[in-house]
Amino acid sequence: VPGFVRAAVHLAELEAERGDVASARARLTKALASEDPEPASRLASLTPEAPLRAELVALAGEHYGVLLARHRAAFLDHALEFALAHGPVHGEDASSLAEELLAARPNPRSYRLALAAAEARGDQRGTCALARAAQPLRATHPLLAAELATQDCP
Repeated sequence: VPGFVRAAVHLAELEAERGDVASARARLTKALASEDPEPASRLASLTPEAPLRAELVALAGEHYGVLLARHRAAFLDHALEFALAHGPVHGEDASSLAEELLAARPNPRSYRLALAAAEARGDQRGTCALARAAQPLRATHPLLAAELATQDCP
């Protein structure tokens, strides 16, 4: 689907997973003109050159800042994924984004991202508190259940 940025990002992810990083990078480069931050974020993950990677992270961060300003609740999870991969989004770190996301949408995806944020900062107590709070959702969400099963909490 030409011009459909999300499709381009997903195709690039598939190309990268099968080892065709050059094609993935080319596809994502074509999608950089959009206001969607995902192409720049994904391309940064595939870029070994530090200066170019930093430029792509900055571009994606700017786009996330605009999206959060316009439609904050809709993009908190995506901004949190970006923060976990690349660092703060306009000064907002993964911890603050995770807290806000859970308050707005306490669903399995939000808990998975919040768990990742707590683990990234080495917060065992916070990780265990989140794991306990997420327990009621594990029965119907296999990915969350699998993550909760790996937690070493008292």
